[in-house]
Amino acid sequence: MNCPMHNLIFSSRGRSYRELPLRFFEFGTVYRDEKSGVVQGLTRVRSITQDDSHSYVMKEQAPMRCATCCASSCRC
Repeated sequence: MNCPMHNLIFSSRGRSYRELPLRFFEFGTVYRDEKSGVVQGLTRVRSITQDDSHSYVMKEQAPMRCATCCASSCRC
């Protein structure tokens, strides 16, 4: 949802490989006004707060970062 902002922040200045992995996240509230009778998706929700995060990594760091993300999202 907020991908353009994170990409703008990342590209706002030159980056060194030493800064990677670099992680950005934010919580954002999304407002919707569904029409009466809509029963698809999140039924009749007016607003939701979602978390949005992005990891910028080197190609060699990607497999480990994916494994870390998957492991942390599976914890209940």
